[in-house]
Amino acid sequence: MAAVAADTRPLLVAGHYWFFGEREPPDSLFGVGSRLLFLISETSVLNADMIHSHLQEGFIKSAFWERALRLEKDLLCWKCDTADQSEGLVDLAEMYRNAALLHLHRVVRRTFPGSVEFQTKVPSLAHGIIERLRKISHKSLVESSLLFPLFICGGEISNPDDIEAIRMKMKSIVVSRHLYNYDCALRVLEELWQLRLSNKEVDWRDVLDRRQWKLSIV
Repeated sequence: MAAVAADTRPLLVAGHYWFFGEREPPDSLFGVGSRLLFLISETSVLNADMIHSHLQEGFIKSAFWERALRLEKDLLCWKCDTADQSEGLVDLAEMYRNAALLHLHRVVRRTFPGSVEFQTKVPSLAHGIIERLRKISHKSLVESSLLFPLFICGGEISNPDDIEAIRMKMKSIVVSRHLYNYDCALRVLEELWQLRLSNKEVDWRDVLDRRQWKLSIV
């Protein structure tokens, strides 16, 4: 998650060193399947490779496109283990899946700004996160792991009701759980939403650069 916010290559990459066999227990920190975290990491690797490749001669976009499509397929085919899952864990997992796909689509958008195939999927992915969010009760145990999907989704939405849903959930988590990284992330989103009201084409990375912040979305 640090690599997503920092726009860098992950420190731990490559290899299913966290895979436990046929069953996939939730990660002890995030509460979601380890394969989802692996695929998010691989997407950040792809992002870093693309940034580096743009600086080299002989850059081949088709190779990047194939990797992006493969990651999308893996994310779509991933199945949440619903056996013996605590309340909210399935909703959390599906929110992470959609956020992982949004992260992938952001990486694609950087390299293929005119890509319709990926960008038309963004609204439905964001909507899916909001719908799952509304199912999670106040002070649910999964609230402490919501920052990644809420922040990634918040960076892609414009509907006032959806914005308010994310705003209120993040504020309530700060008050009830004292997780102040949520507060910092919300400040970034608030500035982003305000700038977009002025029809400015801006990304949350632009806000981080202006503030010179290194944001934690863990």
